[in-house]
Amino acid sequence: MALGRNRRLVELAVLFCAALAVVSCGKGAQQGVPAKPGEAQKASQEAQAATASVTLLYPDAATGLLAACPVPMALKGVLQDDMTQVVKRYLDGTPCDGEVQPFLQGTSLRGLFLLDNGVVVLDLTGPAASGGGSDTENARVYGLVDTICYNFKGITSARILVDGREVETLLGHLDLSRPLPPEWGLAPGIMAGEPPAAPAGNGGEAPPASGGAGSQAP
Repeated sequence: MALGRNRRLVELAVLFCAALAVVSCGKGAQQGVPAKPGEAQKASQEAQAATASVTLLYPDAATGLLAACPVPMALKGVLQDDMTQVVKRYLDGTPCDGEVQPFLQGTSLRGLFLLDNGVVVLDLTGPAASGGGSDTENARVYGLVDTICYNFKGITSARILVDGREVETLLGHLDLSRPLPPEWGLAPGIMAGEPPAAPAGNGGEAPPASGGAGSQAP
């Protein structure tokens, strides 16, 4: 009987050691393998590479001309997705002092579509076509058009829809029945500055100089 009791104790001891080994392995798996030197730095660099400096163009409160407002944004490197993010950020309003938001609160982007020959279609909600006069209309239309063309290489013009429908104008002054190219005469200040940082995958490029005169935004 003593022999049987000793064998039983040995078996219990073996089971106890096996259980400890399982627990230890589980803790090791939860803690994971320490990162190799340089991996953390590489991950940080990749995260920074996905963040681009986007130049938003809002009316200056004093002059009414479009002024640059650099904003860091995390972009995917996909043209349509990146432009959608930029337009939505623009409609949220300027974070820069001394600039104004030309769109009414509640204006949003319903959709964005790419056509051939560098044309982008922007479908805005109803408030985009409410309130203001010619200066406000210039600021709204060209604030968006110039911002997109300034930041995204290959985009040459934009067509604006309202609530999914084609419109002849927003506020009765600009002809929106066709795609509009940017009006750099409304943004003379950016011509003297450096080209914008390229959004991921698109390569930002400074626009060509234009001698056109711009109307003042409110």
